[in-house]
Amino acid sequence: MANLTDREKLIASTFSRVDIWVSHLEENGMDASEAIAQREKSLSEGKTEEEFLAWCESNKLPQEEPIPFGYSTMEEYDAQEYARNRATAYPSIGDQLDMQYHDQLNGTTTWKDAIAKVKADNPKTKGK
Repeated sequence: MANLTDREKLIASTFSRVDIWVSHLEENGMDASEAIAQREKSLSEGKTEEEFLAWCESNKLPQEEPIPFGYSTMEEYDAQEYARNRATAYPSIGDQLDMQYHDQLNGTTTWKDAIAKVKADNPKTKGK
């Protein structure tokens, strides 16, 4: 999140999904601190400093973990954990091509064994 002061973070926490809100502001060239100052002004009218801060504290909204780009829900993201793990565990394409070449020359199954091991170590979860 932008370089917000503790006070600004408290005020911003009265918004839902602060991370997305701040990112949206910044992507559109708007300053999050200015937007928070406007919110502070509108919320604090007629309140003492203590009343305002107490109101912000009691009206914080739970901030959910942001859903990673490309996924609709965290459940969808979690269901693909095995695929992300496999992607980082597979040998590089160059290494795989080298294994296939040597398997062809030597009549071995090094490449198939390597791929099978990655799949066995990172199984698909049932129902996914």
